[in-house]
Amino acid sequence: MGKAEEWGLQVHYTAMENGLLGAYSPNSQKIRLSSEEPTVFYHELSHAAHHRLTGEEFKGIPKWKQEAVAELAATVLAILYEKDYPTPSKASYNYISGYAEDCTNIPKLCMSILKDTEKVLREILDLPRASQELTSVSG
Repeated sequence: MGKAEEWGLQVHYTAMENGLLGAYSPNSQKIRLSSEEPTVFYHELSHAAHHRLTGEEFKGIPKWKQEAVAELAATVLAILYEKDYPTPSKASYNYISGYAEDCTNIPKLCMSILKDTEKVLREILDLPRASQELTSVSG
């Protein structure tokens, strides 16, 4: 939550439609949560970090890629900060595969987004940025 405050994000717990557990709005700089699971917050915070790094290009990044980067980063954060987090997480795998757009090789998809995921994690963890630029729509 400290990182969200530092970035000026508003975090609200509220009931959400369609069974959603969380949502990040780049326009309003808000995170809405209907779950107290830390991984849901990490996922939405990862969206916010991805947006911070890519600016307006964020909206042009395919949804599957936004979701895969956020979920993979959230899984890493959960492993780092949640003592009882079960690894590896079948839920994260299933979540990513749900957005995978005709991709049946989820490990390969995850490998394709590692650079972006690393940059998101560096942003959240206050680690120095790598020198390469984030890939956006085509990467």
